[in-house]
Amino acid sequence: MKKRFLAMISVLVITSMLITGCGDSSGQKSSAEATADEENKENEAATDETAAADDTAATDDGKTDDSSSDPAVSKNPLEGLKNLGDAKGDGKSFKILSAQDNFGEFHVTFYQGALYAAQEIKEKYGIDTVIDFKAGSGTVTDAAELNGILEQGVNEGYDAIMTPGYNASSIKSAWEYAASKDVPMFAWWGDHLEEYDDMIAAWCVNDTVQQCTKITEYMINYANEKGVEPKVVIMSQGSTDIETIIVDATTKICDEKGVDAKTIIVTTDSATQIEAISNSYQADPSWNIWLAYTGEAGVSAATVFKEFGVTNDMFVAGIDATSTHLDCLEEGTNVCLLEQGVYSAGYTAVYQAVDYLLDGQLDSLDYVEITSNDIVNMDNYDAWRAVNDIVMEAIENN
Repeated sequence: MKKRFLAMISVLVITSMLITGCGDSSGQKSSAEATADEENKENEAATDETAAADDTAATDDGKTDDSSSDPAVSKNPLEGLKNLGDAKGDGKSFKILSAQDNFGEFHVTFYQGALYAAQEIKEKYGIDTVIDFKAGSGTVTDAAELNGILEQGVNEGYDAIMTPGYNASSIKSAWEYAASKDVPMFAWWGDHLEEYDDMIAAWCVNDTVQQCTKITEYMINYANEKGVEPKVVIMSQGSTDIETIIVDATTKICDEKGVDAKTIIVTTDSATQIEAISNSYQADPSWNIWLAYTGEAGVSAATVFKEFGVTNDMFVAGIDATSTHLDCLEEGTNVCLLEQGVYSAGYTAVYQAVDYLLDGQLDSLDYVEITSNDIVNMDNYDAWRAVNDIVMEAIENN
């Protein structure tokens, strides 16, 4: 009976998911715009005298004085995040390749952040920056296609290449080939791996311990506010370098706060995740905080607990503001999401690349940049859904 139940919910999850890995556009609604909307409503309800004070003042000669006008509302959560100092375009143009493992939401989100940076750089500095996207069909453990894409990018004459940095040992040969041809590589995601510094022009990476601290503390506080004793389950994809850092960091935080923590292996396959989560829950339902640090584990946990009818008792933290994860947040089956900065990573990596290409060195950005991370909940849901809408449109159009 239990196997039949697991099989049924596995099918439901698998058939409902889009491809997901581990957005540029002026039309999206950022958290700043959402705040501005609320302020506008308050202004409309204010007295005529207050409204008049906010209007553009008229000078004695009848001309308008714009000095008291409200500042422009940001059109994108990345707007102005980085800069190139006093750089001048002088007619320069660059062609940069964004090479990815696959054409999933995770990777397209990076690309949309890169496109926004290119648009901003052209408007601010007059540097025409073209970003091309090429992806394989494999996974992070099958790097053959990605190696081919990277080497082909070198041969096609790209000025720079942005490469995933989380599987360095498997794509080292492509990085070495690029270095031999003097094509700068910009690695993003994962940790700064110093042993590859002679092949990489700059890194845009995560602060994994900071991420673990942020999401673990948030969820422990959430459980305490609900009046229940927090007990933390770390859903891990297995024994890898990054997973070891995640498990150790989260366990340490829990120890410091006097909270019990344990780890279950869920891998990256949804059917395996569902079975592991279901077995763990049934063995001891007292474990109530479930942290997803990989792929669809947060979706799988939400599905299991919904089927058992214990959604309100199990507190799930998902990963990345992608479509299925945002659905869980909206439905209330996830408490929050850990947005790992993949959107800002695309943006930052382009700024690093252009900074470097201008004169062969980094002048305005650091050799190692850290991605912006965020806790996504219903307070900032609209902004992240707007980003994801752009990503999904890009996937559908291609």
